[in-house]
Amino acid sequence: MALFGKQKHTAKQPASSQRAEKAAARAAEGATPSAGLSAAEILLRPRITEKATLGIEQRVYVFEVDPRANKKEVARAVREIFSVEPRKVNIVRMRPRRFVSRLRGRRGIRAGYKKAYVYLDKGASLDIMK
Repeated sequence: MALFGKQKHTAKQPASSQRAEKAAARAAEGATPSAGLSAAEILLRPRITEKATLGIEQRVYVFEVDPRANKKEVARAVREIFSVEPRKVNIVRMRPRRFVSRLRGRRGIRAGYKKAYVYLDKGASLDIMK
């Protein structure tokens, strides 16, 4: 309905073709959320916790990763650094948490971070204690 003038008739493309065009343009540009990050910048550090250490027996390795990294980039970084092909990568965002210091009773906020669970095939392993 046109309240302030004539209604313009424009031919709209279906939404699926618009999405395909945008995806093709992004692929042509090579744009990713963390474009320009090297493998060493994506994998920040391994998470050495009791739970992560128990996961190593099942070939699950936990890394703290750059907040802008996605699953494909984490898999590429593991391939480049450790020369191992990951079977699967899961990513979890850990939100910032409030805490009270045990020593002085002061309140604070523990920083949030992003971690990746990297699953490997049978027979493959990583030496993360280098």
